[in-house]
Amino acid sequence: MGGSKDVVYNSSQLDKLNGYKFEVNLTNNVGNNTWYKGLLNGKTVWIHSNHLTRSSEISRLGKFKDVDAKVYSAPGNELDYNYAGNELINKVYYIKESINLNGQLYYLISNQPSNSTGTIGWVRKNDLLSYTHEGLDSKEKTLYLKGKGIAYNRPWGGKENIVYNINDLKKRQGMIFQVNLTQKVGNNLWYRGILEGKTVWIHSDHVKSPQSTSKLGKIKSNKEKIYSSPGNELTASSAGSENINKVFYIKQQINLNGILYYNISNYPSSHKGTIGWVKEDSMLSYTHVNVDNISKIFYLSGKGVAYNKPWGGSQNVIYDSEALKNMQGYGLIVNLTNKVGDNIWYRANLKGNSIWIHSSHLMNITGSATSRLGKIKSETAKIYKGLGDETTTINAGSTYTNKVFYIKRKSQIDNKIYYLLSNKPSSTEGTIGWVKKEDVNSYTHEGIDNNSKNLYLKGTGLAYDRPWGGKENIIYNNTEINAMEGYSIQVNLTQKVGNNIWYRGIVNGKTVWIHSSHVTGTTGTSTSKLGKLKSDSSKIYKRLGDESSAINSGEKYLNSVYYIKRQSEINGEIYYLISNLPSSTSGTIGWVKQDELTSYSHQSVDSNKKKLTLKGKGIAYNKPWGGSKNIVFDLKDMINLKGEILEVTLTNKVGGQLWYKGQLQGETVWVHESHLEKNTANYSYYDLTLSEAVSIQMKATPKTDKYVHYVHGDYIQYNNKGNYYYVTASTLNVRGGPGTNYSIVDTLNYGEKVSIRKKVGDWYRLYWVNAKEEDVRYYLDPNNFINDDVQKFQFLDLSRSSDISASVLNDFLSGKGTLAGQGQAFIDASIINSINDVYLVSHAILETGNGTSTLASGVKYNGKTVYNMYGIGAYDSCPVDCGAKKAYEEGWTTPYKAIVGGAKFIGRDYISSGQNTLYKMRWNPLAMDNTGSATHQYATDIGWASKQITTMYNLYQQIGSYSLHLDIPSYR
Repeated sequence: MGGSKDVVYNSSQLDKLNGYKFEVNLTNNVGNNTWYKGLLNGKTVWIHSNHLTRSSEISRLGKFKDVDAKVYSAPGNELDYNYAGNELINKVYYIKESINLNGQLYYLISNQPSNSTGTIGWVRKNDLLSYTHEGLDSKEKTLYLKGKGIAYNRPWGGKENIVYNINDLKKRQGMIFQVNLTQKVGNNLWYRGILEGKTVWIHSDHVKSPQSTSKLGKIKSNKEKIYSSPGNELTASSAGSENINKVFYIKQQINLNGILYYNISNYPSSHKGTIGWVKEDSMLSYTHVNVDNISKIFYLSGKGVAYNKPWGGSQNVIYDSEALKNMQGYGLIVNLTNKVGDNIWYRANLKGNSIWIHSSHLMNITGSATSRLGKIKSETAKIYKGLGDETTTINAGSTYTNKVFYIKRKSQIDNKIYYLLSNKPSSTEGTIGWVKKEDVNSYTHEGIDNNSKNLYLKGTGLAYDRPWGGKENIIYNNTEINAMEGYSIQVNLTQKVGNNIWYRGIVNGKTVWIHSSHVTGTTGTSTSKLGKLKSDSSKIYKRLGDESSAINSGEKYLNSVYYIKRQSEINGEIYYLISNLPSSTSGTIGWVKQDELTSYSHQSVDSNKKKLTLKGKGIAYNKPWGGSKNIVFDLKDMINLKGEILEVTLTNKVGGQLWYKGQLQGETVWVHESHLEKNTANYSYYDLTLSEAVSIQMKATPKTDKYVHYVHGDYIQYNNKGNYYYVTASTLNVRGGPGTNYSIVDTLNYGEKVSIRKKVGDWYRLYWVNAKEEDVRYYLDPNNFINDDVQKFQFLDLSRSSDISASVLNDFLSGKGTLAGQGQAFIDASIINSINDVYLVSHAILETGNGTSTLASGVKYNGKTVYNMYGIGAYDSCPVDCGAKKAYEEGWTTPYKAIVGGAKFIGRDYISSGQNTLYKMRWNPLAMDNTGSATHQYATDIGWASKQITTMYNLYQQIGSYSLHLDIPSYR
């Protein structure tokens, strides 16, 4: 706040300094006034804030409109300025500062993007054409010249800023423009970059950004052009032989002036390994997609070619077609899957080389199916991850020994057999690799059934997590199994390993596999009782000895009677096995402690037919001594049924009380003796003992299919004329398995005919083999069958009809091939030939395999289709041709004719000749008695009669009420 003596510049002098920059270095407040100290024209002065104005920082680019524009050394200072003239026009300037003086806006122009360096002076806004100027980013970008426009040394340059003119850029079409700075001028984008060593700015309209893509391509011919700069003919060269017949990766494409160019590379990259740019129509190309990198196992089909790139050309070949043909069956471990167009290609390692191969030249499986279990012999055994490829092997080590593996696939490579080992019963899941056959101990593995069975531990052996397990598969050791003697194993799967049976089931809450020699079908002792649960809180043990398997009886199991056929003692307590059926294996519910049941002894008295009359009292049950849940007819019903006949089929004794089973109004019921008012077996006697009969039969070489017998294929030959196999060795050993390590179980002589079930390696498994004496004795002894409700049908008099209806037969025959709907045919055959109709059905079903055999389905013979339902004239050595010949001679051209016409041979040759039962048809005891020889027997199979009766029995049950007339043989 100086006085007159402090004046440095008076007001007129400051007018001349209008617009001069005043660099402030100190600010003071005097009262309410602000004063600034600084340098002005070289002198230190203080100036009041009212006499100063501030400039503003801005960012624009500008060009002079004409040569007459004034350039001020200080904004608005008319005492110090120059004209723009030709020197300053036609070029662009940076504007980083502006100031408003007395209503006039001035811009500070500069040759540098700065308000302190490279400045030219101040220019009125109206004398400039200007636009906002902002930096967008400094990211590096690769662009390509379109061959248009101009390149400047500044964005939005003028003529004086030109680095490359229009013609220059036209010559450089397609060249790379490596951008390092992007700015915006007004609404226009400008890129700064290096072009042939010079830094230039080019408008966004005159460059092109390439697009990402993913294709594979092949150049069509050696004359096609490859451009260093896309579309720039000055940079083009011919593809030549080195760039054809091979595939390139295409990761970048660009469209210049309506033409599409591909950036081709030897690598899946737009930067690495690039060759140049090729026009789209100079290439054959397909989309290229990565599908996944999931590991997969395939096998060479022996076709195609393996390349170093997917969809390769001749220059990409790693293994040609001949090489792959020689590697048929080799395994590949795929590590990458690509899709080229619509085709799938897989990458894998093969013999140490990384290859690509088309999906059509691979197989999901190789070799042939098999079913075995195996254990690796040694820790040094090799496991091939890729079949046949030594480069993929690992040693078994301790990880893969002492345990069992499933083998569901085998293959032969270079005359070596390999097995595919798996932790699961699968050739696709759980696999660990391929192992040579000689490095594995293995046995055949087959499923027997998945029937539920309750077996019991003997207290010996081991329990494994797989059949035939190793040390690594043990679940219960010897000590643990010994402590569980008598415990139940609830079997749910039965398998055969070699000649050994293994059971899978639950023991003490765990799923285990155990060898058949360490279990028994029964535990404790047999018994025969009936029982009722005392309380709904009584425990039922699904598995004997296993507390985790116990359930409360609840209402579900109360008020019903159960059969008890087995009892056992566990830890000092007696347990009964309760069942819905009179069996210790079928219909069982579980084990119950003795004191939780009310029980009585239960025995069969006889199965004689009786006709008894109802008194009109009591209750009829579905089981003897039934409970409320077993009621069929209650007391009220029984009163109304007074006088009705109960056709009794079975008599039982419960405690001291008799109970009768029979049919009543279509229902099977049991009635107590007190509620009933109080029908034939013929015995044929033969003057020979059972042992004498057995000796006679053994001389006839009876056969059986119950044993597994093998002979070596080198000593078996097929007779084409006779259609049979026969022995070529003087004496041929029959063994218990497919190998000389199996014991000799029989011998065959030269010329003997054999029936073949299947081939296992070099061995044949026989279908029919010589029966043992004890087996013949069993089937020859009537006492083994007469008391069996089913087996006693062997003794049924087949000269009597069953009186079954055609509709019942048709229901039974439904779905049984050509036998379906032939119920009346069997009834007609029965009437005409005096043969039991049910037997004829049973005979036909067994002979034709449920109506589906070749002879049953119809065979062309001498131009006619003929049928044979009973195997008449069909021999073991000539089953089809001889059977068809017989049918042709007899005129059996329809299933009906074959059923009715064939029956007369059975009736004439057997039933009408006194062999009127299945037993007599098989064994002919009268001939043994009269001649001392086994003659005129229907079959050589010792079990033939026993096998026939199941169908007969089942059909009789469908009849309802029936009477059986039995003819039972008796030996002295």
